[in-house]
Amino acid sequence: PALLRNPTLARIAAECGRTPAQVALRWSVQKGLVPLPHGSTAERLRENLGALGFELRPAAIAEIDELEAGDRTAFNPALIA
Repeated sequence: PALLRNPTLARIAAECGRTPAQVALRWSVQKGLVPLPHGSTAERLRENLGALGFELRPAAIAEIDELEAGDRTAFNPALIA
């Protein structure tokens, strides 16, 4: 997905030593949302579980809050049309 190629998300992921997908999942968890990750391989499932092993700093959460994926999907559920 385009969201996982977002430069802001990529930078935050690099700062955390995580993947953009892990950061997106972690953001969802810290916002009190229930993410529905997709994992078709054991490696991807392990990557998804890695989202539970760290926390995002408040400034990173605020930056991610401003991202929007468009096309009737959004990183922020309040932005879904």
